[in-house]
Amino acid sequence: MAKLLVGSLQRTFFSGDIVIFRNTPQPIFLSQRENVEEIYLPEPHEGWAQSMAWKWKVLEKLDVEKYDRVLFLDCDCLALRNLDHLCAGDWDFFYQPELDSIDQWCYNCFLTDEMLVKEKWRIGANAGTVGFRGSKCREIARKWGEINDSPPAPGRQAWGEDQAALNRLIVDAPKYGWRRRPFERGEIQFPLLHHPHWRNFMTSALLHAAAGGHENTPEKKLQFLYGVFAQRFLHRGDGSMIDLFEP
Repeated sequence: MAKLLVGSLQRTFFSGDIVIFRNTPQPIFLSQRENVEEIYLPEPHEGWAQSMAWKWKVLEKLDVEKYDRVLFLDCDCLALRNLDHLCAGDWDFFYQPELDSIDQWCYNCFLTDEMLVKEKWRIGANAGTVGFRGSKCREIARKWGEINDSPPAPGRQAWGEDQAALNRLIVDAPKYGWRRRPFERGEIQFPLLHHPHWRNFMTSALLHAAAGGHENTPEKKLQFLYGVFAQRFLHRGDGSMIDLFEP
């Protein structure tokens, strides 16, 4: 999936540097690509769930202060259009809401009852697409990690801590003087979760194949993303690509 994401970013002329954090010693790409760096991070002994903490722990591997914006994307994303505009504007961090209220179990782990009453109008945010201002990146990500490592709010289930911690971070942002905002509406869509109609999700700038369960295994996500990649970037109206792969 990482190959498809990087390939889509380059084919849509993303102007920033691309850094891949991988959990395998083998490189993703066998030959060096311009403006693409790979960093190997062994998966934590605690397993997959703790690897979600990489979003803030990887900062020690990055010189984030030299960048105006830092954008984190899960590897099950695919760019359909250039993403530069998603990094524009006067904000300190930005995020992508889903469709459900923030009081749902996948967002509320660190939110008190008082917060849920006050923020009941807010839509829960997904932690797989999030960005920070470079100069504020370490400060915000450090607080994200502190929330993640804290005990759940009374009566809450400890689930999806990195995402739940992000939603608490969104609620707390004004307290720290951070300017937050969601991505432009419709520019990031979840085709396997909330936006299943291809006429809608193919107009977005970025697809995020977020979803779990036996119906959305990594293999099935890969098949879906490969199909969209081929349709977007490899299709030719004259049928030449079909002729190329014909047995």
